[in-house]
Amino acid sequence: MSRWLDAMGGFVYLALPGVAISRLLMMETDSTVPGAAFWFALVIVAMGDTGAYFTGVTLGKNKLLPKVSPKKTIEGSAGGLLWSALSSLGLGIWWGFSMPWYVLVAAGILIGGAGQIGDLVESAIKRVAKCKDSGFVFPGHGGVLDRIDSLLFAAPLAYALFVYYGVAA
Repeated sequence: MSRWLDAMGGFVYLALPGVAISRLLMMETDSTVPGAAFWFALVIVAMGDTGAYFTGVTLGKNKLLPKVSPKKTIEGSAGGLLWSALSSLGLGIWWGFSMPWYVLVAAGILIGGAGQIGDLVESAIKRVAKCKDSGFVFPGHGGVLDRIDSLLFAAPLAYALFVYYGVAA
């Protein structure tokens, strides 16, 4: 039973986000930017990750989950969510999404938060597997999975938000 659950867990962990990413790439939105839905999610996650890093390095004092990811801080997490919210608001307005500003801010916080959860889940998986890096394609960056872990959790949520708010055509 455990092997079956492991196999299904891996399938859901990669397949569901893969479908969401492909749907985001093909989604027609009310923006004139090609692939806007995918790029929107990717930028929010990337800016959240960058914001969390810089905020954590400069202001971080309180550890978030030291047993899972010892360097992440609560302050860094909050800074990442702020950067995600601001990125969502800026892109949403710039690209002409028909969502109100407060929905864009909420979308940034939700998508950015999902990205942070994805990063922590991947860190926990690596801890259980007792491996530092999930691959060697990007030396010093933890592998391919470390580059996309946030997007794996954020993409399904971004897709749902675009569909729910009727931004997708």
